[in-house]
Amino acid sequence: MGYMFMTEKSLKSRMRWFNADDREMATWLRSYAKKHAWIEDLATKGTHDRLRLDTSFAQDFINNWTNKESVSNDDKYRVNLLRSAWRSYSNRSKTSTFSLSKNAQKSLDYLSKRLNVSKTYVVNETLVAALKLIKNNKNKKFEANLLLPKLEREEHVLDSLLEELLDIDELKKEIADLKSENAILKKEITGLKAENEAPQKSLTHNQNVDAKSGGFGITNQIRRQ
Repeated sequence: MGYMFMTEKSLKSRMRWFNADDREMATWLRSYAKKHAWIEDLATKGTHDRLRLDTSFAQDFINNWTNKESVSNDDKYRVNLLRSAWRSYSNRSKTSTFSLSKNAQKSLDYLSKRLNVSKTYVVNETLVAALKLIKNNKNKKFEANLLLPKLEREEHVLDSLLEELLDIDELKKEIADLKSENAILKKEITGLKAENEAPQKSLTHNQNVDAKSGGFGITNQIRRQ
């Protein structure tokens, strides 16, 4: 266990991508913190200066948050959340207008609340995650005429949710169980057919015997005459 602790990346190391001195990143963080109270709480820890610069806000947040040795699962989740949110913000080069069906709108609302992220973030991450599923598709013939875009290596908050919804191992187990049940049903059907055919064969045999007996009697009567 000691070895695992020594080799695990620190929180400060995980947050190296964030530059608190960068005005754009600092301004974005302060705006993002309005919907995420935990950021505001860490940034204002030990100070009540609401008029400080955005860069000071960002620096206080990073210093207060990363000033610890252990890294919890919540910390890892929040690092990924922040990094993905910043990437979505910084890569906003194009905007698209589209209409959603009622079901799609309900799904978008649910995912936004479920993950505690913006709807724009859900759309961005879902599209990227969907493309990853296509790339992992073993049957490549459907993508033979489609040039898939190359994406940056990212960690997505939606990955964990998609893994719950698309548990491949669980699906394989269900398929195996269905195949087993199908084989049992086939055996039962074969047995029922055999049981139904047996009386039919017996009836046909008796009819043939009766027919032969009747013909023999008539022949004898003719010979006697």
